[in-house]
Amino acid sequence: MTLPSRLLRSFGSCVVLMAVVAGSGLVRAQTFDGCVDAHGRAVPSIADDLLPGVAQATMEDGHAVLRYSTAALPHLSPVARMFFFAHECARLTLGHSIAAVRSADTARQADCWALVALQRSNLLAGEAALRDLQSELQFTDAEWRLLPGPKRAFHLDACTLRGALRMPGSGPPSEAQLRADRCVHACGDRLWQCQIRCPDAGCRGRCESAFGRCEADCADR
Repeated sequence: MTLPSRLLRSFGSCVVLMAVVAGSGLVRAQTFDGCVDAHGRAVPSIADDLLPGVAQATMEDGHAVLRYSTAALPHLSPVARMFFFAHECARLTLGHSIAAVRSADTARQADCWALVALQRSNLLAGEAALRDLQSELQFTDAEWRLLPGPKRAFHLDACTLRGALRMPGSGPPSEAQLRADRCVHACGDRLWQCQIRCPDAGCRGRCESAFGRCEADCADR
């Protein structure tokens, strides 16, 4: 699966995991920050241990919100838990409809997006770490009720990236970069609208070709 490189770069630093060592044990304090929707608007994240699942993107009072629980599936590793939070953030960044029934295709697109987020945030480094995460992502039917569905097999090694991905700089983006990012987000919106109308892979390929031309035009702005 190929994902737009500039959109991926805009998402790469969206999630942060902090682990605090206390005494002789490891006390894990997870914080999530930086998620944005398809229009670049900040999406607040809220810890909610009453949530019936690991993470969930919702609309509340007309605004996107990410809720997450550290109580659901407590055996999950911090990286796996972050993966599912990033998956939910990806749905918002990619412009997936929160109200729509989730398909396997859109779920796998968000999976790849989440994988890149972890890698670009240095939370998942190297092939061994990727293999460990892949091996952990096997769940029972009961566990799937607490995870972003639909139930599926994970093939993270099939996620391919187009172009060089770089973390954003520490300084504020230039006006030119902001214009280009807005342009690419608009291209992504059109890509999503095009793909949801597609009956077959050939049609989706034409949508991606149109996105490529649109993205290239953004670089000239």
